[in-house]
Amino acid sequence: MSNESQYLARTHYLDEEVAASYEQKRYSGRLGKYRYEREQAGVGAVIAQLPNDLHFLDVPCGIGRWWPMLEAHASRIDGLDISPAMLAEAEKRVASSSVPVSVNVGDAESLELPDDSVDAVFSHALMKHLPIPLQAQVLGEFSRVSRSWVVCAFSVVETFSYQLWRRRSFEDSYPLLPEQLSDLADSAGLDIVDRKRCTTPLGIEYSVLFRTAS
Repeated sequence: MSNESQYLARTHYLDEEVAASYEQKRYSGRLGKYRYEREQAGVGAVIAQLPNDLHFLDVPCGIGRWWPMLEAHASRIDGLDISPAMLAEAEKRVASSSVPVSVNVGDAESLELPDDSVDAVFSHALMKHLPIPLQAQVLGEFSRVSRSWVVCAFSVVETFSYQLWRRRSFEDSYPLLPEQLSDLADSAGLDIVDRKRCTTPLGIEYSVLFRTAS
């Protein structure tokens, strides 16, 4: 495994305690509820632009927390994650899904799927943890396996937000400038359709809608 692949999030979510308390730790209290509402609104505004009856790949699917939103546009959902602990939590949600759902161990950096095997790839809260060369690699994998759509969150900084970001201490954060995001899309053979902020007004995470280039 290369040094670029040894990012903290790759091992952090293998912990069963981290998986079991994932939502509680992030969205408890007033600030947590506010963050949750902003996130749901931003991602929801992107998902709403998709057609219906899509075969989704959700990677990393984590505990399956985005499935209720995806189900409105899905014919089925395949969830992949490198963490068996997260998948064990996700399994608990499969029975309550309104569409067929499968969950399996899988790595976004090297998807063991054929080209054009799904209609859409959904990925949230992954790219911000990846060094930029790995972001390019993973987005390329998403484009390869998707026939039409990719919905993926990125940390994107403008001049002002970059200065704020630099003053904060993040051990495992890799934001992009807008032109870098465009370059990644071009390299992956994707067109950027839209992006929506999916965090607080001072945050830098955006949900980005891509379409496979014609």
